[in-house]
Amino acid sequence: MGTIYKSCYSFSETENVIQFAGDMNFERTSFAMHLLNSGKVLIAGGTTYNNILVLSMEIYDPTTKTFTIGAKLNIGRVYFASAKLNNGNVLFLEGIGEQGQITKSIEVFNPMTNTVVLNTIIVEKLILYGFSFYGNGRLKRFVNCCYGIFQQL
Repeated sequence: MGTIYKSCYSFSETENVIQFAGDMNFERTSFAMHLLNSGKVLIAGGTTYNNILVLSMEIYDPTTKTFTIGAKLNIGRVYFASAKLNNGNVLFLEGIGEQGQITKSIEVFNPMTNTVVLNTIIVEKLILYGFSFYGNGRLKRFVNCCYGIFQQL
């Protein structure tokens, strides 16, 4: 594995420029990023150069250009799926956890309370390749898209 950095950069669409945004508190790769309703950016999950899973989330404030350590995931994960929900919470699904096992958990981060709730409702251990939401808020999970297998949650 190559070098993993703490450095972050932002892209200004109006100025068409990439600029240094600051250093995260933890080096990480294979993480998720989501723009929160507050305008801040959530960074979660991932692994370090030594394959140590990063549990702590970080929240980047673009106005102050600072990273703050946030809540911790209950389960470290890489190669996972995540999405910001309509209510502003962020959902984390499955992925690869400790010792390379496939996780079968869902965690939900609430940015208003800076808390993470763990749910273990997925029965089978499958690597998640993608998902989308139906109009009614139900989740459609696509597993191994090569074979077109999917399950509704």
